[in-house]
Amino acid sequence: MADGVDGAIEVKPDRANFHELQRRLVQGISVKKLRRRVNTLIYENSKPEYIRNHSKQVPFFIFSIKAKSNIDDTIREIKTYYEENDVPILNK
Repeated sequence: MADGVDGAIEVKPDRANFHELQRRLVQGISVKKLRRRVNTLIYENSKPEYIRNHSKQVPFFIFSIKAKSNIDDTIREIKTYYEENDVPILNK
């Protein structure tokens, strides 16, 4: 199924609410666990294995109309969520 997906986009009106951000991160992690059978790289043999493996993931984006005024606050919240929930680097 992941082979037919170019990317997943979560569109929400308000990203400023931390609870809503957490819900989106959980959805993003579940998308990141999906793997394509083939990678999407051009000249794949010239790339290290970890990059070839990473290219098999489905990209996940969060788009929002309303967000916090300071992006650093959102970045800290995301990092804290990943650290507290032991999210593997490949699923971030």
